[in-house]
Formats: sequence, C-alpha cells, structure tokens
Amino acid sequence: MAILFRSWTPWRNKIIIISVIFIATIIFFLTIQQTQPGNGLDTAPCSRPEKQLKEMSKLAVDASNALRQLGVVPVACYGTLLGALRLGKVLPWDNNVDLWLVGRIPYEYNKIEEVFCKFDITIKPYDGWYGHFYLQRNGHDAFVTVFSECTFLDKLRFSADKDVILDESTDMENTLRGAKEWLCPDGRLPYLTQLFHGRSKPIPSTLLKAPFDSLPFGKNASIAIPNGDAAILKYLYPSSWSLEIKSAGC
Repeated sequence: MAILFRSWTPWRNKIIIISVIFIATIIFFLTIQQTQPGNGLDTAPCSRPEKQLKEMSKLAVDASNALRQLGVVPVACYGTLLGALRLGKVLPWDNNVDLWLVGRIPYEYNKIEEVFCKFDITIKPYDGWYGHFYLQRNGHDAFVTVFSECTFLDKLRFSADKDVILDESTDMENTLRGAKEWLCPDGRLPYLTQLFHGRSKPIPSTLLKAPFDSLPFGKNASIAIPNGDAAILKYLYPSSWSLEIKSAGC
C-alpha cells in the first residue's frame, strides 16, 4: 500500500492529505477541551450546601499549602479569585477550584504525590497536553494551571495583537505597557488554542511575580492572590470581569 501511495499520488496530493489530517487532529483536540471535568457550569447547582463550600475552600487552601511545601507558591484565579475578593470563600455556584502556578514543580511525581497525600488530596500526574495538575478530594475538583515564559512564536503572535489587547484594558495600560516579560499556559492545547484562535491572552509577568498578597479564604485560613487584586480578571475579561456568571441551575 505504501508503495502504491508513493507511486500513484503526486506530491501535491500528499501534502494536501497530510494537511487535512493535521487540521482535523487540531480541531478534534480543541473540541474535546470543552468536555474535560470542571470546565463548565452547565451541571453545577445554583448553590451548594454550606458543608460542600467549606470543603472546597479548604481544598484550595490545603492544595496551596502542599505546593508551598514543594517550594512553589500558587495563586487563586478565575472564580476562585472572585470568591476570595467578594466572599472570602468559594462562590456558592462554583464547581471547582482554580490555582495558577509559574514554573514547574522542582520534584518528581512520586514526591509530589507523597506531599499531597499528607493533605488527603489525590493528584494526577502533570498533564502536558492541558498544562495542568488535576486534584480531587471528597468529590471536589481542583486544577493547578502551570505558566511559563512565552515562546518565540507566542511573542510573534502577541506582537501583532498587542495594541488590540491593550486597548481592551485601558485602565491597565501603564501596567501592561511596562511589562517586559509575558507568561503563557504551559500546555500544548492552550498553545494551539492561542495560536489558531487567539482566545488565550499572554499574562504580564508583573501580575504573577512573587511576593503575593493574601486574602482570608474559608475558616481561619488565607490564599495568595495575583498582584493588583482583581487586575488579572480585568485583563482577561475587560468587559465582563465583574459579572456573576452563575450555573445553569440558577
């Protein structure tokens, strides 16, 4: 079959076939991103029992403490950050915990698993495709997304969109224009999403540079937040960052 393919198919057709397969593969993986656990509020109740909210808040705090023991400092983001800013705990309708981390954890998986086990948290091996760690305890999910310095291709794409992104965030222009380094999600799928769809914004390193402030979160605990309080949410969602996007059950 391979011999027939080489002899019967002109090079132009070969290139077309390979290109179609490549594009179809990208579309497939971009589509399944939406089916990963914890990626939406379509099945979350409008308000969880207080016990569950306490468990989720404690999961966020314990996961943060476990990562600190491993020599890295995560920060709350997305709905977890909004909950910290507004309520000092997980939002009533949130369905998972979101933490961000700059740089890889400097230990092998066995050591990482051992530390999280002390907090009774199950942690899956690092997912290089999605660029995150998936954690679970008592049926509650948490995601630790890893960021690293943007690649050369990221920077090329961003240079073309930079003015547009800055215009969307006029209240942060000075902060953004002064940023010399930019961080991007570490996974391959976020990279492809950013490259082909432009949906992922690179993050100015000034917002994710330690030391971080902390806010009360849950009972007698606190959680680190990005620099500028809600600045990172305003940057990511300039026109809707303050909107309460509740679950379908509300």
